[in-house]
Amino acid sequence: MENKNNDWFVRVLIVVLSFLIGAMIFYNFFITAPVGEISNSLIALLILLILLILSEAFDNIALRKILSLNRKIEEKRIEVSDLKSEKQNLLNMLVKNISFQSQSVGISGHDLKEI
Repeated sequence: MENKNNDWFVRVLIVVLSFLIGAMIFYNFFITAPVGEISNSLIALLILLILLILSEAFDNIALRKILSLNRKIEEKRIEVSDLKSEKQNLLNMLVKNISFQSQSVGISGHDLKEI
């Protein structure tokens, strides 16, 4: 329960900070003279805003090799290994059922090759 309250609090802070940075971008681009000038500070604010928004969507953001975004890769690896073992169990059950059916019907291995 405490983790959900913490996530809610952090997300509200990120939204507020994003809104403030967006307001600074708007002020810098539309209000200050000359209007519409793209300055170094405006680019830095845009990059900061983009990274702030992406930080909420991804667990790990790395700027090596241009940009690398990861999201819960470890959980997916565990899920894939579980699915592989489940697939193997299902295949084993299928083979056992086919062999049991062929024994009960009386089909030999030579007859199965012809089918």
